Parts: sequence; structure tokens; C-alpha cells
Amino acid sequence: MHFAILGQTAVSAVKDVNLSAAQRRAVAALVAAGSQGMPADRLMGAIWDDDLDHTGPLKTLLSALRPLLGGRLPKGSAGSYRLDLDDDDTVDVTTFRALVEEAKAALEAGQRERSVKALQQALRLWGDPPLADISTNVDRLSQWRTDLLLERQRATLTLLQTRLDLGEHHSLVADVQRALSEDPLSEPLYLILMTALFRAGRRAQALEQFEIVSATLFEHTGYGPGKDLQRLSEQIAADTPPAVTASPPAPARAADTMAYPPAQLPAGVVDFTGREQEIADLTAFLRPDGERPGVPIAVISGPPGVGKTELAIHVGHRLRDYFPCGQIWVNMAAMSDQPLVIADVLAELLSTLGVAPRDLPPSTAQRSSLVRSLLARRRMLLVLDDVAAVHQVQPLFPGAAGSAVILTSRIRLAGNGIRPIRLEPLSADEARNLLTQIIGSERVAAEPEATNEVLAVCSGLPLAVRIAGARLSIQDQWRISRLAKRLSNRLPELTVDGWDVSASVADSYHALPDDARQAFRILSLAGPGDWPIWLATMLLGVDDAEPVLETLVVHSLLTPTGVDALGQPRYRLHDLLREYGAMRLAEHERSTERDVTIERLIMGWLELTDAADANVTREPYFSPLRSMRGTFAPEKSFTLISDDPDGWFDTEITNVLSVIRLASQQQRHRLAYGLAMRASSYLVREERITDAEDMWRDVIQAAVAVSDVGIIANARLRLASLIIRQHGGPQRALPLMDTCITSLAQQSDRRALARALALRAACRYQIALEEQDAANEHEASYNPYLELAALDAQRSLTLARMLTSSHAELISLRTLALVASLRGHHDEAISLGQQAMAVSKTICVEPGDGGYELFVLQALVTVLWAAGQCSRALQECERGRTLAQALRHRLAEAGFLEQAGDVLTTMGHGTEALTHYHRASQMYIGEMADQHRLRCWNKLVAADVATR
Repeated sequence: MHFAILGQTAVSAVKDVNLSAAQRRAVAALVAAGSQGMPADRLMGAIWDDDLDHTGPLKTLLSALRPLLGGRLPKGSAGSYRLDLDDDDTVDVTTFRALVEEAKAALEAGQRERSVKALQQALRLWGDPPLADISTNVDRLSQWRTDLLLERQRATLTLLQTRLDLGEHHSLVADVQRALSEDPLSEPLYLILMTALFRAGRRAQALEQFEIVSATLFEHTGYGPGKDLQRLSEQIAADTPPAVTASPPAPARAADTMAYPPAQLPAGVVDFTGREQEIADLTAFLRPDGERPGVPIAVISGPPGVGKTELAIHVGHRLRDYFPCGQIWVNMAAMSDQPLVIADVLAELLSTLGVAPRDLPPSTAQRSSLVRSLLARRRMLLVLDDVAAVHQVQPLFPGAAGSAVILTSRIRLAGNGIRPIRLEPLSADEARNLLTQIIGSERVAAEPEATNEVLAVCSGLPLAVRIAGARLSIQDQWRISRLAKRLSNRLPELTVDGWDVSASVADSYHALPDDARQAFRILSLAGPGDWPIWLATMLLGVDDAEPVLETLVVHSLLTPTGVDALGQPRYRLHDLLREYGAMRLAEHERSTERDVTIERLIMGWLELTDAADANVTREPYFSPLRSMRGTFAPEKSFTLISDDPDGWFDTEITNVLSVIRLASQQQRHRLAYGLAMRASSYLVREERITDAEDMWRDVIQAAVAVSDVGIIANARLRLASLIIRQHGGPQRALPLMDTCITSLAQQSDRRALARALALRAACRYQIALEEQDAANEHEASYNPYLELAALDAQRSLTLARMLTSSHAELISLRTLALVASLRGHHDEAISLGQQAMAVSKTICVEPGDGGYELFVLQALVTVLWAAGQCSRALQECERGRTLAQALRHRLAEAGFLEQAGDVLTTMGHGTEALTHYHRASQMYIGEMADQHRLRCWNKLVAADVATR
């Protein structure tokens, strides 16, 4: 069996073995590892090119690979894997090296033609691209790959030199130029090229090549050609070139000592704030430890503008005394459009370490080896800023203990022995402290609210806080409130004197692959809070969003926030990053990307909220909705809802409200109205009154903008139903309902009019009840609101029966029962209540429709209690409490406990009443919980007094 890895990995016996891409990478890694084998973690890194745990997939992959390799892949032992090759198996690497050795022996014997033939045969074993399946991110493979490429480079150089010596200068030029395209800084190749051109009679072109190499070397290294090239140029100019042998230069010599240890760290900021834990972790990890054999390498990662560089510099200065041989600073500029070339950085580092320009090794690998040799005798700290990948800077790492390395990167880097330090935005207190240090405590103390507004815009990013502070420092006559007002534009205003939050984010954005850039734009619509992974699947329109989300996480443009109660991974876009993404999305308006995403977002949430709402107790004053099921939301998300609808709503209601707000702002007011209707029952059940009111006001504002009178009236009716629930609310809600009823009558929307009349009847009844309670009247008396309530309820009942609207009929009968009870017409009240109960049972279709029966039961208890039928009232309380438990309606259950306490107090069972009031007070939830508890407490005190 033959194994080839010098190009794309292949295995062949009688015929080629068909391998998947992952299997090719596994074979390449195991061949490279040789008989020593490779630990499982490094093998996983070589196959999947990350630092995650793929133990399960690895075992599956190797199990499938074993039969293809005929028993050459034994099961792993001690967490390590290897290939056991048979004696007659061949490997192209081994063949390549054998041919190179054959060529070397032939050359030593003076057999140049034989040497050329062997070298050509050896180099034909290499593919294009070379070592295609060898990962550069696994430390052992990375060095092996570098060394093997250097072997190829040397073989190529020897081949070209030998052909030059054989007089093939005419045919050689193109081959040398091809080699230079891969290694454009190789002086030995230029020696061969210039000699070949001269011998071919192209003297002017040979001298022109010297100008080219001079410019190229100076541009990339800061130095000109070496003495061999200079001498050859002079001899060609004099028309007397000697024979040239392009052998590698002698090993570089470095000065043993430096007059002054390098201290290249930039100045630290005097107002550095926070990061105490990160500083403690870094200093403890990086300090030299005589018992630690390795080199500590820490990587500080985080989103743009979070202060990674400042932290690295701050820690570097703190560690100065621990590294007496100096501190090296290199800005790799990985996120810029001109990242540094590692060969150039090595040259600069060697120069700092005392290596003369003429003694610099020609190749990257040689320079890296020399750096390790020189640092082995020194204790130095290397700070490498703005790094894109570990393998990019690995040639700079020291090889022996004593030195240390700090990397900063917007990308989450990982590797063996590397300590990750993840930076998050500053806390509110830290951000305030930073701004205070910049502009002074007096200005901050003078305008605390404006300061909070500015810091809210900055969202904890130190860069943003510094820009805001710099603007206030420059404009020292400005009040902070002036800047706060200007920052309503957010990103466009966060710039000053070369500092620019947008530009900082742009570098990371443009470094993303195309699919991740699109995902970043689209996910800016996901909302300001955190959101689940299935939302990304829905918005992106893909089956699996995890790969692209992982890319955004790795690039520090998306933050994982943990797993929610439903077991779903959740993510969040930082506010300023989200705004930047929205700006980029707006640029794609012509391509419909933004419109399609908004439509998918709203429709998906509408489908999901509809499914969740079907399991939530209905808002009593409004009829049930028709269920819907579309194709926008992923199927898995519906499973989450069916498993735990309450948990889903608890987790996602903030996102639902955000989408309603977005739909209202985007002139999609009807979709906003549909979504709001389906979120309303949950908000009412949980008594999140403020959220519900804000939601309906958003819808109303959007409907007013397009003069949709139908939506306006119905949304205002919903808003009125919320106001009624509050203390003094019925009086405030009444004018709003009058306007709605007038509008609906003009539109001839009789179904909506029936509901509106029923709601106004209930509102007028509440006013009459509050007035009677305030007057402390025990006997019913004439009350105009009571008469008007009866008229509205009767009008609504007539319309409802004519239109066969069961819901409006139920609400009308319920209110008529309460009105009759307040008038003292108890038999009539009980009869009407029982009719309402019968109607409620005809409405129950979805699980949440049981809320209508709860609503009627509450009124029936009131009616029976007023009629003196306390035993029946208690029975209905218990029935209502049982139903409320089944419907997961905690607020209704508390209400029935409180009503039972009222009935027990009337019956003279004060001790039992106390228990019921106490239990009720503990169960009340929501914004009005304190109001409910105070009412229960007052009743509890009264019952306690009555029992003494």
C-alpha cells in the first residue's frame, strides 16, 4: 500500500482508496507522526482545525477508516493513535528523501546528470498545493510542515544550481522565476537567475534583476542584498562573472550582549480602570517559575474596542522587573489591510537581539530557529498585538523556559499550553470610574442622569467611553447632556482624533468570510437581548446555523450567554456591534436582504407566539384567536413550545416585544397587531401591565401613521382593558372606550362593537362598585354608572346573539349578573351567572380557552356570596382554584383563595379566613402584586380582630 501526503493525501493499493476530506487529514497527520503516534487531542486538532472536543466523531471516523487501511490503524492506547506500516508499504516522503540522498551521492561522485534526474524525480512527488491536508495549527505538525517545505526548497535550489553547472542556462530561466514566485526573498535563487541570464547573453536583464531584488528586499526587510549578490552584480557590470555556487549562507552570528535591553512597550494609560481579576490571573501565569519547564503564553481576546491592547501593555509594565533582558512589542496588524509578514518580523526581532543584517538567515524557518536559540539565554517578554492565528506568530515564540508571551486578538485563539483571557465590556461602575478619571468627578456628579445616558450608549466598551470622555474634554464648555443628546445617533458620533468605534468594528467585519458577514448583518435584527440558536436558524434560512455562529463567536463579534431553561444555547450581539450590523444591513436594501429578513423575523415569531399563546389562559375580555401554522419558524422550536409553553414565554417574551416594536417601526402595523394579540394573554396573566401598555401604544402609533382606523380602535380597546385593571383605572379608561365605540360604530364593525360595549359595561360596573365601596353602603342604591352598565351589557348581548358571537355574549351575561347582584336582585344574578357559565363551556377549544370559565367563576362566586349562599360560593372557589392550577394561572388561583377568605369571614370562620388570605398574599405576582398583598393584609387584620 502506498501513502502520499506531499500533495493531497492519497492511499492506493491495487486501486486508489476513496477517502473523505476528514479521513485524508487523519492519514496525513498519522503519517507525519510516524511510529511515535499522535495524542488524540492533537489528532482532533489536525482533522478539525480547532480546539474543541471531537472524541465521539474521532472514534467514528477512525472506525470507518480501519477497514480501508487493512489493519494498519490499531485502536488507540493511552489516548494516542498511530499507523503501523507493513515492510512493503511505501510513503512518498520517504521516497522523496531517499531520492534527495541519491542525488547528493551522485553529485559528490561528479555524476551531475544522474543527480538532476534523481532530484527531478523527487520533486515530481510534490503536489500543488503542497501538503494540502496538513494542518498548520497543531504544533507538532506545524514544525514538521515547515521543515519539510524547507527540504523541498533546498532540493529545488540544488537542482537549479546543478542544471546551471551543466550549462542549461537557456532553459533554466523560467524554472528559476517559477521558484522565485514561491520564495521571492531568496537571494540564492537570484544568484542563479542573474548568472543564467548573463550566460544566455541577457546581461541587461541580469542587472535589472539586481535592481528588482534590491527593491524587494528593502521593502520587506529594510535591508539591501547580501555581499554575494552585490559582488555578482559588480562582476556582471564588469562583464567578468565567476562561477556561482548558491549554497546557503553560514550560520548567523549574534552579539552576546546588548548595550541596552529593549523596552519597546508603548506607554500605558494613566487612567487604566478595572480588570483586577484579569491582571491578577495574567501576572500570576506569566511570572517566571523555576519549576515550570515551558514558556507561558497568554492570549487576551475580545470584541473590538474592549481594551485588549491596553490590558496587555498594563500587565507588561507591571512585569518589567521579572524580565530583565527586555520587552519586545510587535503590532502584527492582522485585522488591517497590511498585516505584517512573519519573515520581516523575525528579521526585526533578530536585529533587536543583535544580529547584523548581513548575518540574517534567508528562510523563515532558519530565522525562527535562531530566535529560539538567542532567547534561550534571555528572560524576555514578547507582546504581540492584533494576532489573527497562533500559527501566524508561532515562529516568534521562545523555545526555552524563562521568557513569556502575551498575544492580543479579536479572534478566540487556542492551542496547547495557551492561557485564554476573555475580556468582556466594563461594568457600569467601571465605565463610570473611567469617564470620571477622564473628565473629572465634578462634571459627572453635576449631571448623573446625563452621565448614565452617555454610558448606556457606550455599553461598557472602553474605546467608546474614552471617545466620549475625549469629546467632553475637548469641548469643556459642553454639558454632558449635550453630548448625550448628540449620541442619539450612537456610532456616527463615537469618533474623535483618529479614534473611531465604527472603524474598529469594520476591521473585524471585513475579516469575516462572506457567509459570516451576511449572518452578522442579519442577526442585528435579532434584538437587544439574548436569543436562542433556533432564532438564528430561522433568520438565516439554513438548516444548521451553528457553524456560522461559531465563526462569529471566534471573531468576538457574537457572545455566547449560556443555555436557557429550555436547554437552548443563547447568544447576544453587543449593542454597538448590533448597530453596526444594522447599518451594514441597511446598505443591502436594494438586494432585498433586509426586507426578506424582517419578513422572516416577524412571521417566524408570529407563528411561534401563536403556538405558545394557544396554551396560555385567554385574556378574558377578548375572543379566542384562530390558530395559524406557517413555514418560517424551524420545526424544533415548536417542540420546545409544546414541551414547556410557559417556559418558552418566560424566556422569549422580551424578544417578542422587541419584534413587535420593530414591526411597528417598519410600517408592518398589521403584523405587529397580530403578534401583540398573541403576546397579550401571557402579559395579562403575569400582570406585566407596563410591558403590555407599551406594546399596544407602539401598535397604535404605527396604525395612526397610516390611518388604519380599524386597528387603531381595536388596539385602543386593548389598552383600555389594561387601564381598567389598575387603581382608579376605570375612570381613566372610560373616555378611551367611548372613542373606540364611536369609531367602531362608524366602521359598521358590529362584532368589534359588541365586544367594546361589553367591555364598557364592565368598566361602568367597576366604577359603580368603587363608588359604593367608597360610600361604605351596605344596601344597593341608584347609581347612574350601574344603569349605564346595564344598558351597554344589554346592547352587547343583543348584538352578540344576533351575530352568534359566544364570547361577547359571555362577557355581557357576566356583567349583567354582577349588575343584578349589586342591585340586590340575587336570583336574577345567579341565573345570569349560570347562563354565562354555560356559554363559557361552548368556547373551550384550545387549552387556554379555560380562562373564560375562570372569568365566569370569579363572578359567580361574587354573586353567590352576595346572595348569602356561602357554601355554594366556597364550592365554586374550590372549583375555580382547581381549574386555575390546571391552567397554570397563579394569579387566578390567588384570587379564588382571597374570595374564599371573604366568604369564610362572612360565615364567621375567621381562623380559616386568615389562612386563605395569607396563602393568597404569597401567591400574587406581577406589577400589581404589592397592591393585591396590601388588600389581603388589610382583610387579614380585620379577620384577626374579628376572631379575638
